[in-house]
Amino acid sequence: MLHTGGKAQPDLGSDLNFEPTVLSGVTRAMKINREETFGPVVPVLSFRDDAEALDLALDSEYGLSVGVFSQDTERALRVAEAIPAGIVNINSGST
Repeated sequence: MLHTGGKAQPDLGSDLNFEPTVLSGVTRAMKINREETFGPVVPVLSFRDDAEALDLALDSEYGLSVGVFSQDTERALRVAEAIPAGIVNINSGST
């Protein structure tokens, strides 16, 4: 489901540029989850518990940057420490 964005912005120099986009209902098998977007696109996947969240995070060929969002800071730190990525952000976006 498209929550916001999704429109191309070719005026920014490439027909691959898009406005900031948030998608939910994304599954593990979808291309948006499997490939790097290099844009302001956020695919949101649901999970039942920390173990499933880690399984989703580790199911990638990439490991450049990860965002962990939680109201429970200790939980976010535990999850972040278990993800072998170049950058792990807690409650903030990637630079």
